[in-house]
Amino acid sequence: MAFLTTDRIIAIGLVVALLASIFMGANQELQTNVAVGLIGYLGRVVTEGRSTGDIVKETAMNELQKLAVKGVSDAIAKHK
Repeated sequence: MAFLTTDRIIAIGLVVALLASIFMGANQELQTNVAVGLIGYLGRVVTEGRSTGDIVKETAMNELQKLAVKGVSDAIAKHK
């Protein structure tokens, strides 16, 4: 199941939405917005070289570290 990453699912969804809007004759603005979103998302993924899952994990770890440091500093302040 390593083939289906979050990035691939999002990219496939955007491609399907773009193709559906083209073949179903949706208005030009919708097609442009979907295309720009697809290009922007893929550009971010390529330049970062990481998957969305990695970014979410890193953000969660950073938040946990901040909470731990705050908890320790609060405990030290109570004992002074």
